[in-house]
Formats: sequence, C-alpha cells, structure tokens
Amino acid sequence: MYLIKDLYKDPYINFSPIEVKGNENCFEIDGAFGSKESLLLRTTGTVPFLCSPEFKLAVEQNGLTGIQFIEATIFKNNLRQDMQYFLPKILGRISGPNDWTKCGVVTVGTDEKYKGLYVDVKSWTGHDFFLMDENSFVNDVNVYISSKAERVISKLKIKNFHTVPFSDILYTKSIIDRMLDDPW
Repeated sequence: MYLIKDLYKDPYINFSPIEVKGNENCFEIDGAFGSKESLLLRTTGTVPFLCSPEFKLAVEQNGLTGIQFIEATIFKNNLRQDMQYFLPKILGRISGPNDWTKCGVVTVGTDEKYKGLYVDVKSWTGHDFFLMDENSFVNDVNVYISSKAERVISKLKIKNFHTVPFSDILYTKSIIDRMLDDPW
C-alpha cells in the first residue's frame, strides 16, 4: 500500500494551485497554466487532485476500484477554459489507528520521526484507492493506493506523481507523542 505524495512538486509543469470555487466541481486556475497539461493536478482544500481523461481511462481500463470520476469545470480569470479534468471521489476506506509500537524512530535533520504506517489491514475495504476512516487517529485527506494501482499509475510516467510505501511514511514524533498523551 502507498501514499500518493508531492503532486505539486513538478518543476516541468507550470501551474498555480487550483481553488475550489463555489460549486465544488468548479476550479479556478490562478496564474499561468503552462503549455503542457498534466495528468494529475494538485488542488488546495479537501479535494486532493484533479485527473485528466488519460488518467481516468487508465484507471478504468485496468479495473482499478474505489474511485469515481465527476466532471470538473476549469476557469481562468473567471473565464471557462476548454480543458477536461475530473474530480475523483474516493470510495475505499481503511481504519487506524497506527500501531506506533511497530514504528521505528529515525532522525531527519534535527527532528525525530516515527517511520511506518501500520493499520488494521483487515479493516481495508479492498479498493485500489482509499482514505483513512474518519475515526482513525491518523485521519487526513491523503489518498492511499494499492500496489496494483501504484503499478498502473507508474506506467503513465506522470512527472508529478510520487508514492511512499506505508513502511516508509514519516510522522513527526513530538506531535504524535502529544496526541497520544492528550488525544482531544
């Protein structure tokens, strides 16, 4: 299992963050978009990314599960753009909390980090795209994918698509320790 990470760190594709605008299916591009369209666009807020028709087609042709696509409308300077992107609705879920006793502790710079995401795999819905259950200790808006989805998407050679295996995910130890001491 993998975490989708760093969609915005693509030095080759020039676009600014996309904001959800009124209707959740409308997105405003702020600034230059660049001449090359990306298969995945990172957004701000609770919408993790937008997908191109090529990405959608690859998901569908390979039978990946746990994702539905809703057509998104793109605007620039309040003018509708002739670009087709889709908003993913992630259906799969997995429960936590992370078993911190299984995590190693590593030092990154001057920070201690817990290394690894260890969840109750039996709680996983089995979908290729999934989110943490809303009751999980590590509740977040990150999108997680199966090994099958990682193989399929990697073949698309998306420049701004990076994944991190569950075993390599890092959490700041001091923050987690405080949350464990006082979860509310």
